[in-house]
Amino acid sequence: MKIAATHRLLALLPGFASALQRRNFHNWLTSTKPLKTVDFSAAQVLAERERFEREVSDPGALVSVTDFIPPNGIPRKALCTFGTLVLPEIVEPLELVGLKIRRLRTRYRLRLVLKECFIDVFEISGPVDIYADNSCIRRIEFASHPTQGSVGRFQWTGGFLGHLQWNAGATPFRGDVSLSTIALPRQPTKDGIQWLRDMRAILLDKGNQRAASFFHAAELAQERGREPLINRIVSRAYELGSDFGNSIGRPVLWLAILFGLVATLALVTGTEANTAVAIGWRSELAHDTALSKALRAGAYAMQSIFNPLNLFDSRPLVTVQSWFAAIVCGGLGILGTAAFALFVLSLRRRFRLE
Repeated sequence: MKIAATHRLLALLPGFASALQRRNFHNWLTSTKPLKTVDFSAAQVLAERERFEREVSDPGALVSVTDFIPPNGIPRKALCTFGTLVLPEIVEPLELVGLKIRRLRTRYRLRLVLKECFIDVFEISGPVDIYADNSCIRRIEFASHPTQGSVGRFQWTGGFLGHLQWNAGATPFRGDVSLSTIALPRQPTKDGIQWLRDMRAILLDKGNQRAASFFHAAELAQERGREPLINRIVSRAYELGSDFGNSIGRPVLWLAILFGLVATLALVTGTEANTAVAIGWRSELAHDTALSKALRAGAYAMQSIFNPLNLFDSRPLVTVQSWFAAIVCGGLGILGTAAFALFVLSLRRRFRLE
């Protein structure tokens, strides 16, 4: 109970929830636990299995008694594991929630909603619209025929995608592609990097720079190991600072953290105001009240980040009393300046500002 409560608390931190989900997904992929069964009567299971074996083209692909489509459709909520699950043609949207599927196949037109699902291989052999939410898929394979296996609407929020495989002469996406906080492989895999480049080129050709940026970030991260040391350091800092320009909130978070550190250190070690410029509101800095001390600490943090080298004003409003604090705050201020620069770059890239 304590471990679960700790995980729920840490899940509030940025990136921890997705990292924990990817770890659970990896553990499931490498596990050899027997497949769970769906809660149906034995007669119902045997009858549906016999009917399903007559309809599918490859009965040998059936792994267990769970490899059939129940008479009333797939349960909307079920913590069960499927071997091979073949989806029928359904007019209404089909929602799969909390399922773990080794191999999922779609052969007909379908609007599919995936919520918190784990899927090893997803085979697409017919036109389908996909709406995924916090789901993890190791591999999506499109049909080899150029006119089949295309996705209309592809919307994915949260979760993980390991690989996409499609025919070189086909376009896997016909409609809009919308990605948000989805994780792609950041470490080299056996599938290589070229598929990331190809997918980025396809999305850019469709004018979807936002979705293409996710694949570009994964490409940069995987190529980092081949770069010189200084390039690897800059690449790692760029990733941590703004996720290669894809995140606006991350540099803002770093900016707030660095501002708080500088202000706290200045407040603890003590500050002095420049009385020569004590005009208007600046006169409040020279007082010895608690409010004045906090105001001096905040002003020092602001000038350390936005004017670290005194380029805009050679007479700083506030200085710290300790030389050690001045050195540390100077370094933190430069990092804060870098975080602000990453925020501006991310903002420009996100909204294509010139």
